[in-house]
Amino acid sequence: SIFKVSNIAEIIEMLSFFNDLGVVVFLKSLHSLSQLIVVNPQWIVDALSLVIRDFELHTVDIDMELIERSGLKEEYLRLVENGTASRDILEHFWRNEKSEAIEFLIEFLLQSALMSVWKFEGHNLYVIPSLTRTDAVDAPTLTQMHKGTCLFDFNSNLPNGLFE
Repeated sequence: SIFKVSNIAEIIEMLSFFNDLGVVVFLKSLHSLSQLIVVNPQWIVDALSLVIRDFELHTVDIDMELIERSGLKEEYLRLVENGTASRDILEHFWRNEKSEAIEFLIEFLLQSALMSVWKFEGHNLYVIPSLTRTDAVDAPTLTQMHKGTCLFDFNSNLPNGLFE
């Protein structure tokens, strides 16, 4: 059967319905991503799981020789050990994707708070909170903290609405 869609509101309602069913990904509430529709939601899961995962538990065939030849070994180790990623290492993981897809994935991670941009030593890096390790840094006392140091302690109460 063929149905005629007469206005944009009906299209948005249809896409929202398909999004709720999990058939497509349509992010109407995120302005920067509302113009894009992902018709294969598993693609997002597969792409994100290359970056956001337990690197010891969930092994993926990582071509370390290719990473080293690309000059990305230090950046790969920084991602695994500290949860900070450069644009270059993200592009390496998603090297089989078109540039528009990489932009979508980065924006998706930023808009969904799975990743944030921080400036480190004059360079923009992406911090992926779920990859930061609690044993990576000893928590300094307030008197030991230097200007610009930020410490998040999630061992107590989380802010209301953060993960809802």
